[in-house]
Amino acid sequence: MSGITKEELRQLMIKNPNLKVKGAKIAMTKPARPQQGSGMNATEAKYAQVLELRRLEGDIKKWEFEPDRLVIATKNIPGRGRKKLTHYIPDFKVFCNDDSVEYHEVKGHMEDDASVKIKVAATIYDDCIFRLVRYDKGAWIIKEYK
Repeated sequence: MSGITKEELRQLMIKNPNLKVKGAKIAMTKPARPQQGSGMNATEAKYAQVLELRRLEGDIKKWEFEPDRLVIATKNIPGRGRKKLTHYIPDFKVFCNDDSVEYHEVKGHMEDDASVKIKVAATIYDDCIFRLVRYDKGAWIIKEYK
């Protein structure tokens, strides 16, 4: 898995206003790489490096990969006395400096069920911000759901 170069980081900062750098230079500390077997795909691993850079720059407190399983629907199973739960596991949980929490979903290709799940989760968990993150032509495209 290839890492992100300093030049790529500079370009990300220029192209994406959601990513902020304090001062005029990129952090000299190398962002943490995901551990082998972390379960991240290549796009998630690249975005993890962006989140780590934001953490090192003091833009966010911390981030975690797939820490939560959010229940977004329940369905009674007739005759069994049980409920079937539908879950949504966001890719990243981001802890912001203002103590708010954001969930970031990283997609290379968006399936219909993933789109529905993030919209439903944003409606149910309205105290959090949900962001759909895509990497396209060298830039991160971020859509917010509230």
